[in-house]
Amino acid sequence: LGVTNIQPVISEYSQVRLDRNRLQKKVSQWSSIAQQAAQQCGRHVPPMVQEVDSFEHAITHHQGALLVLHPSASQPMHSVNTPSSLTLAVGPEGGFSEQEIAMVLAQQGTTVRVGKRILRAETAPIVALSLAQSLWGDLQ
Repeated sequence: LGVTNIQPVISEYSQVRLDRNRLQKKVSQWSSIAQQAAQQCGRHVPPMVQEVDSFEHAITHHQGALLVLHPSASQPMHSVNTPSSLTLAVGPEGGFSEQEIAMVLAQQGTTVRVGKRILRAETAPIVALSLAQSLWGDLQ
């Protein structure tokens, strides 16, 4: 769907807490999955899977327009003007905390919704990326 970079983060409501060694194994596993998926889809360059970072650090160092999925956001994703590049943040099962949403807004980010339904944490990124691809095509 055009993803170039995946930044796993630890947020306030993250359910999984792993030690450093297990986190590195997870990142390696995710990188392997990304590489296999890219090959299957005929992409020459797979998405880069970064080391796990804090939500705050990732948000303050994002690239492009920052959109954060939030089920109570008033703005639908389709109302956003075409960005030149995009950072899309999708929360864990419990979503992002109020403090994390405040951080996003302080970084000029926008909370958006993809529809009226609340999606599972593993489904929401696929829906949002599909919508972004449909709305804007490949971004830089």
